[in-house]
Amino acid sequence: MLRQSDDDRCLGGGLQVQVLGSLQVRVNGFPTVVKARRLRELLAVLAMNNRHAVAPERLAARIWGEDLPSDGRRSVQVYVTRLRALLGTGAIDTEPDGYRLVAEHVDALRFTEMLDDASAMPEPGKERVAIGEALALWRGSPFEGLHAPWLEHVEGPRLVGRYLAAMERRIDLDLAAGLDSAVVDDLRQLIARHPLGERPWAQLMTALYRCGQRAEALAVYQRLYRLFADELGIAPSAAIRELHQRILVGKQMPAPTPTDSVPVPRQLPAPVGPLAGRSKSLGQLNSMVSEVDRAARTAVVTGGAGVGKTTLAVHWAHEVAPQFPDGQLYVDLRGFAPAGQAVPPENVVRGFLEALGIVPAYVPTGLSAQVGLFRSLLAGKRILILLDNAVDAEQVRPLLPGAPGSAAVVTSREEMPELVAEGAESVTLDVLSAAESSELLAMRLGGDLIAAEPEVAVRVATICAGLPLALAIVTARAKGPRHSTLTALADELGQFHTSLDALASPDAATDIRVVFSWSYGRLSTAAKQLFRLLSMLPDTGVKGAASLCGVPLAEARHSLAELRRAHLLEEHLPGRYSYHELLRAYAGELSREHDSAEDRQRARRRILDYHLSSAGHAAMLVEPLRDSIALAAPGPGVSTERFACRKDALAWFDVERSALLSAVELACDSGFDRHVWQLAWSLETYLQWQGRWQERVATLRTALAATRRIGDQAEQARVHRCLGLAYSKLEDYPRAHTHLRDALSLYVRTHDRLGQVHAHETLSTVLERQGDHRAALEHVQRALQLYPPNGSTSVLGRLLNSAGWCLAQLGELEEALASCERAVALAMEANDQNSQAATWDSLGFVRHQMREYGLALAAFQQALAIRRAIGHLEGAANTLARIGETLHDAGQHAAARASWNEALDILDDIGPTGAQALRQRLARERGPTRP
Repeated sequence: MLRQSDDDRCLGGGLQVQVLGSLQVRVNGFPTVVKARRLRELLAVLAMNNRHAVAPERLAARIWGEDLPSDGRRSVQVYVTRLRALLGTGAIDTEPDGYRLVAEHVDALRFTEMLDDASAMPEPGKERVAIGEALALWRGSPFEGLHAPWLEHVEGPRLVGRYLAAMERRIDLDLAAGLDSAVVDDLRQLIARHPLGERPWAQLMTALYRCGQRAEALAVYQRLYRLFADELGIAPSAAIRELHQRILVGKQMPAPTPTDSVPVPRQLPAPVGPLAGRSKSLGQLNSMVSEVDRAARTAVVTGGAGVGKTTLAVHWAHEVAPQFPDGQLYVDLRGFAPAGQAVPPENVVRGFLEALGIVPAYVPTGLSAQVGLFRSLLAGKRILILLDNAVDAEQVRPLLPGAPGSAAVVTSREEMPELVAEGAESVTLDVLSAAESSELLAMRLGGDLIAAEPEVAVRVATICAGLPLALAIVTARAKGPRHSTLTALADELGQFHTSLDALASPDAATDIRVVFSWSYGRLSTAAKQLFRLLSMLPDTGVKGAASLCGVPLAEARHSLAELRRAHLLEEHLPGRYSYHELLRAYAGELSREHDSAEDRQRARRRILDYHLSSAGHAAMLVEPLRDSIALAAPGPGVSTERFACRKDALAWFDVERSALLSAVELACDSGFDRHVWQLAWSLETYLQWQGRWQERVATLRTALAATRRIGDQAEQARVHRCLGLAYSKLEDYPRAHTHLRDALSLYVRTHDRLGQVHAHETLSTVLERQGDHRAALEHVQRALQLYPPNGSTSVLGRLLNSAGWCLAQLGELEEALASCERAVALAMEANDQNSQAATWDSLGFVRHQMREYGLALAAFQQALAIRRAIGHLEGAANTLARIGETLHDAGQHAAARASWNEALDILDDIGPTGAQALRQRLARERGPTRP
């Protein structure tokens, strides 16, 4: 910049790095050339963190910014290896936290240290000399020729700001010492490089006037006036105009000096309410404070509208305020207030400077100079800065401290990955759990009131969806004279049409719809549409979102990311997105308001096509030999899932189950009856194998109504048959037999011989569960009589297994063994894994009855291995239970209990009725039992 440094300062041993100008490196006193651009940028980033480890991911973000290579961590490792070869052994350490440069001297860091030391000097003369020595380290603009985003946009502006503030302070001290003529040249050079900084113009006018150059001082003002008019469209500030008037009338000109009495700002607002369920977040903020002595720290508290970001930040700030004795600064940045009201950073920093004792006349005009002065004032102090309701990183970055000792907390509905990449702590808030909501209600209303009506408290918390703002609104209403009990409040809330109506308020700041609208209004058009339409689903993935809007996957990903950054969606699982019920209700209202009925129906059709096409493909992978159907073809704009294997298909069903069940209801409500029964068909095997019989009954009942509306008797018969099996698993045998009779009647009426076979087979299964083994055998024999000669090998094997099972229950073991052995051979021939497992299980039972325990266990192990491999959880649990019986009868009681407990682990997860019977069996054994 203005002064040249003495190269001799940097001579000596070890590694010396200079970045206040072009990058210069010395190793053991000898110049070392680093040619490659990325190596130079890596070295500069490491140097600015000298002797502190930096994680590879953070190094990559600071070097490449948004243009990260495909494997940023690996790229950093490669460059570190190359840089070590240039700098020598010991220059870069590898530590658990990342890479650490070990340099003897980094001029930029030394510069800030010297300024910090100078600010603490009580004598102006010594301070002036110390600042001059610090400024002498500058050889040009920092990081010249380097283009790493962090260096260009963060560290470079920070250093320039400190340089400008230091220059202005040194010139103030020169003027106070009477060195008026000595500063004129420096001021002219400073203005030439930074013409929009107002304070150096005032200093130059003052210096010229005091040197007797009144006309030149007035000419300087005229140049400033024209410059501001041309470049900024404004006049100079009132302070400059007042200075101009003093020169015009020839008044005596005192040296401009900052005030000696600096107040301690205490700007924190009062706490906004009690805090519940935020211990983890408070711990994150507390850990940040423990590190401020090493470096200035920043935390970014993000979360959706009304989730309690400000409550958390203000509560914590009051708790730690004693640790920041030099003051606490606060500003509401109004980032999500109605459009156009966000506070610009230059307004904030001017206010902060005045709060720190800077006379308004001496506040620089340019933002860079203001920031430099602000950070200079923070140096050596412990000040906490709370930046509430920020809109983005650019709004807050100029307001962050640069020197150790101070900390900043930013709250925003937007995620700020840029700040996190630069070292900020990320604190994300979600809605409260049911228990945390009850805790907050107790804090606001009193524990006795909640304890007296705990179930009602749950009702109130459910209406509020765990949103702290909603809970605050409700509890404020509860303190009115009409609500002597919690029940009275819950009853009143229940009278509203929606939860949003119940939480309406005449105050815009606490009206849920208005608060949500401030986030919604900032979205792009595509993200707004996706936000509205997603109200149709409990959650979705990327392809579901793309199908819903009929857009390419890349556009859907972009909109989902935008909604997630705004905390209008939560990524509750990798690649799965949802929002809490209040946001869903709000999105639904917006959709009904802004999306035409035709657009909404087209969106419903697309998302149902996505679910049906994907689920149909998954269903055939789960059970390849099941009866196939002709699925409705997906329409244009629909993305579909395709799976490589059964395992992938089952994993997708696990993740998508809730959305698929909702899709059945959506199809029913929207009039897409074919989708209804075909989705139910697609879910059949998965829900059966998972033991989810209640869900199976619900989907089948919806499907039955749809097939009746369509008039499809064949599908009605199939649904009746499946309902019969499902009700039998719930031990509702009257309904089971009613549906099976209806199924058989329809199969007879439509002359569907194979359907009759399936109906008799299912009747046999239900009767066997009821203990009527003879009647069960008669139905399976009837099925074998009806079985067509050219029927599938798989179905025949299944029927023979059913016959063998019934015979074994009747004690006819030799016939049972023969039937099951023939069945397993047919199942293997057909490559029907499900039937193989079922038949090996039957063979194990038969061998057990024959007291051939070794053969029985071998057969059961075959069945168990297959059922585990194909994901048949309920079948695996049943086989484990029978293994336990065999082990018990073989005298291996401990092993038997272990097998039963393993079965119970599965049954407890999926919840069929067999769990209770198994628990009772374990209780009879006097061994370790499960509660």
